Amino acid sequence: SARAIEQLCEWDPAYQWLTGTAVVNAHTLSDFRVKHEQALKELFVQILALLSADGLIALERVMQDGTKIRASAASDSFRKKERIEQGIKQAKEQVAAVDEMAEEETSRRSAKARQRAQRERKERLEAALKEFEELAAEGDHKGKEERRVSTSDPQARVMKQPGGGFAPSYNVQLNTDAANGVVVAVEVVQAGNDFEQLTAGIDRVKQNLGESPDQVVADGGYVSRDNIVEMKSRGVEFIGPQCDEQGKGKSSYEGRGVSPAYYSSQFVYDAASDSFRCPQGKILAYEGKEQHNTQVSYRYRAQRSDCQGCPVKSQCCLGNRVTGRSIHRSEELAEVAEFRHQMQSEQAREIYRQRAQVAETPNLWIKAKFGLRQFSVRGLSKVRMEALWACLTYNICVWMRLRWRQSAAVA
Repeated sequence: SARAIEQLCEWDPAYQWLTGTAVVNAHTLSDFRVKHEQALKELFVQILALLSADGLIALERVMQDGTKIRASAASDSFRKKERIEQGIKQAKEQVAAVDEMAEEETSRRSAKARQRAQRERKERLEAALKEFEELAAEGDHKGKEERRVSTSDPQARVMKQPGGGFAPSYNVQLNTDAANGVVVAVEVVQAGNDFEQLTAGIDRVKQNLGESPDQVVADGGYVSRDNIVEMKSRGVEFIGPQCDEQGKGKSSYEGRGVSPAYYSSQFVYDAASDSFRCPQGKILAYEGKEQHNTQVSYRYRAQRSDCQGCPVKSQCCLGNRVTGRSIHRSEELAEVAEFRHQMQSEQAREIYRQRAQVAETPNLWIKAKFGLRQFSVRGLSKVRMEALWACLTYNICVWMRLRWRQSAAVA
């Protein structure tokens, strides 16, 4: 923390050397940490340029990974919209009351502190109320009555934690060059999943270094048809695990009480009539086509009368009371088929096995060595700067280690 650094400046030889024995005020440090965002971004890119000039960045293979870092907010700080509106009303009344008290306050310093505290509380509540509009705009899947926002850090989101459970957090996305482990791009997002972060990550790499990587490696959280197609169109080879669609389908069937004997895989497709035949011999005729982003799906359905009188209805479509059983046949895209074929090769699997060591090392350094398991600032903009400071420090550490090795090799 800034206060801890201020104290270290008073006695630690390393800090005294850096500051010329001067003690830097904690508030000055705190302000500096979250200001000059553009200058910090430019410094990060300049360090990357120097590393690239030294031949320490190849961009032949880049690993992308996300890690959840807890926000500076408690789980019980989340409130519904109505509670926050009530809080704003009370805060306005308290601000007015404090302003009146300030005129009679004997201690000017105490009065100013009271006024500042009440105004800051009012501002936080107003920011939390505004965040409800952001959630609605994002298409938050939760109903209006279920949405909650933190009054401590309105821009934090409740996310699943690696060790289990849920907590207010931010999702820190890192792109790491495989050649020497340099972080070539960093971003902080509010989304709990990684599906939509791959394309943005490649964009940031190109923005920072002027070109896209030849290959990107990411875990299953990034693997989707859209990402496979997009990476192919950009000329970036995508390495990642195959989607366990069979496993996902099994979970869906189990949730609906469908017996394994009546999974879609047990229905026989007849290309000549463009229909399916169920295990009981009934026909499921073509009903329509559905387009979900890059995937085309064809829907087939049995007649209601065939299903209602079927002796095994309870094992096949117990919940269907108005319509007959339906199944879907997907048309796999050429890009997806190529991706699946590629990931069956031993070469691709060997590359993927390298992912954890390269992609997760910066995360471990940032959390274990730098102690950034929880952000000390609040708000997306400030959190981004704290993450950028950590990655900048990490890259400088990598640079120093690599230069030392080069010097030792020459000697």
